[in-house]
Amino acid sequence: MTTELATVIRAVRTLSHREKLELLQIISQDLQHDLALVEGNTRFWATQRLDDLIHAQQTPIIGDVSRLGADFWPEDETADDINAYLEQQRRND
Repeated sequence: MTTELATVIRAVRTLSHREKLELLQIISQDLQHDLALVEGNTRFWATQRLDDLIHAQQTPIIGDVSRLGADFWPEDETADDINAYLEQQRRND
């Protein structure tokens, strides 16, 4: 047992029953959160077949490329304006 753990145990023994229960609840919640992160991390890095990923993510199949278009470009800006802006941002970074 580490010195730090022994110190914590001594401190916990001075707590009331209610405080000890509250501490147990907090520790339990922390452990559940940590376990959920570990499980999520394991699932994320697990090798999956492409078909399984498509099914799980319910990725739509796009048959008509024109559906991906959007009319959001400001009329007063040209493609050269956006290219100049991007180039300037890259220089700044």
